[in-house]
Amino acid sequence: MVRTEEGALRCTAIARASADQVEEIERVLGAQVGVEVLHRGALADQLQRLIGDDLQRTLLLTSLLVFFTLLISYGRIELALITFLPMLLSWVWILGLCGLLGIPFNMVNIVVCTFIFGLGDDYCIFTSSGILARYRSGSDDGPTIRASVILSAITTIIGTGVLILAEHPALRSIAFLSVTGMLSILFISLTVQPLLYRWMITGRAAKGKFPFTLRALLISLFAFVYFVLRCLVQLVFLPVVYLLPIPKETKRRIFGRSLMLFTRSLVYVMANVRKDIVDFRAEVERTPSLVVANHSSFVDILVMLMVFPRTVMMTNRWVWNSPFFGAFVRFTGFIRSEDDVETNTVHVRELMARGWSVVIFPEGTRSRDGRIGRFHKGSFHMAAALQAPIVPVLLHGVGYSMSKSDAMLKDGTITMRALPSIAPDDPRFTGELKERTKAISAWFKERYAELRTARETPSYFREQLVRNFTYKGPVLEWYVRIKSRIDARLDDRIHGLLPREGRIVDLGCGYGPLTFLLHWSAPERTMLGVDHDGEKIAVATHCFGRGTQLTFVQADLTTYQPPAAEAFVLKDVLHYVPADAQRRLLGLCAERLPPGGMIIVRDGFTDETGRHERTRWTERFSTGLGFNKTKGALHFMDRSFIQQVAATTGLSVEWVDEGAITSNALVVLRKPAP
Repeated sequence: MVRTEEGALRCTAIARASADQVEEIERVLGAQVGVEVLHRGALADQLQRLIGDDLQRTLLLTSLLVFFTLLISYGRIELALITFLPMLLSWVWILGLCGLLGIPFNMVNIVVCTFIFGLGDDYCIFTSSGILARYRSGSDDGPTIRASVILSAITTIIGTGVLILAEHPALRSIAFLSVTGMLSILFISLTVQPLLYRWMITGRAAKGKFPFTLRALLISLFAFVYFVLRCLVQLVFLPVVYLLPIPKETKRRIFGRSLMLFTRSLVYVMANVRKDIVDFRAEVERTPSLVVANHSSFVDILVMLMVFPRTVMMTNRWVWNSPFFGAFVRFTGFIRSEDDVETNTVHVRELMARGWSVVIFPEGTRSRDGRIGRFHKGSFHMAAALQAPIVPVLLHGVGYSMSKSDAMLKDGTITMRALPSIAPDDPRFTGELKERTKAISAWFKERYAELRTARETPSYFREQLVRNFTYKGPVLEWYVRIKSRIDARLDDRIHGLLPREGRIVDLGCGYGPLTFLLHWSAPERTMLGVDHDGEKIAVATHCFGRGTQLTFVQADLTTYQPPAAEAFVLKDVLHYVPADAQRRLLGLCAERLPPGGMIIVRDGFTDETGRHERTRWTERFSTGLGFNKTKGALHFMDRSFIQQVAATTGLSVEWVDEGAITSNALVVLRKPAP
């Protein structure tokens, strides 16, 4: 008997009982007030429960810490999720397999779980590092990393698996749990994780598509769900309209207006896509017409149907038979491209007699690269047979916003430009059907080329540039994002100065942001980017947007022999080269220019002392961080240096742009034309 501090007496009685009697004793005595029943099993269960609760809390906190560490390290939530989700999945597999195999959890097993979870972290991080290194610069460390992970897993499995030979049940459970856990982690890190990367990033980039981001994935999913729901609403609305006791033509017009509102809402709900619309409503309101447009995206259909309620379209078989919109397409009176021209001509004549216009994509299929394909003669045959006006409509940016064979909805700008109607007797397009079709096609492509030239400037491709450097490191991605925004006006200016064809050499291109922008803005150019930093050249070379007309080479500008080119661009690079090498490089570039060729130099000039100090500070900042590499001091020049070089090489000098805050200026050295 023991007296407690409160003065009460505590009496302890020890009894021997078999395992079968313990439960009955607990039930009878445990119900008594002031009586506690203790036995060795209860103490073990209580201790295991306490440790289990602590383990769950510890695993939760550890998981959150690991996730946020990954997020900070990678700088992208997508990479953190792709790396972390396999860890979480492996933990679920371990618990599930233990339940299926009947492996019990005890105090020792719980401690082993933390060890397995830690190894899973390492394997997933190693796998991510190998995949991202290859995506960034092409360095293929994947086989080495896979071999290291497999060897580590094998040694761990062997080291803990031998415990299965032990006689103690706890040691055998450790062996079963560790082997099961390691096999699960190994399988997931070598299969599931690469599949996620391939689906979201590397597989898409290999096909020239934008890698998915979480934002793009959610926006695309929202647009798809909205489209499906609105289609279902239209399908529900269709029988309601069909059963109304009104003429069939009135029903079609009601449903045509509903279809217009549906497509318009879908186009404008895509808030990430800007719209610049000059539509054809006035033309088709005046008289029913055949509306022809270029075709590069599924969204073209929505854009064309949202303009005027009495508009139908020529569709192919899959649209006609679609379970989502096939019913109201047939009810409204759409025509099928599979039918012969004479049948469609009769159908179109009936539609126009009722005041409906018909939209036709004369290419017959969507373009993959934005270029307009060959026009088929069918639509122009119908226009001639019906003596109907043709309304040409230019669509730009739709194929970029949602490309063919791709469900991603990108941030873009949709431009619609309705051109003046082409009358049946228009003297510009005469002759037989074949000649008239070719003439209209050539004229249409000329107008489209003019629209592309006006729209497709470096600023237009800014998002495409940023996406090429997404997942290549947070510092690099944000550098490209900020630099492209700061230099947007300058890049547009350089693009406007350069010829649209011929070879353009970007000396000191770095990671190649300007080189990419100039290449995309005028695909006819043959672009060459040169930089002394091999790592930057490797990263630029492995961007998915690099076409066959764009190459990068590593070279030291102090000894580089530039090739013949129509123009050379030296943007923010000459001050990294000593004065003698500057003179030599500019002289060699001048020799390689044809008559009318140019050298564009953008650099900081020492003439403006106050502003130049800010330029020096920014350069010291970038070189101090190691982002820009230099072998020695910076060598800024004054304007007289440019004048001297121009006089020596026989080039004219034109100062075209100056910085308002820094001493940076843009100067063009041009070789006189004969």
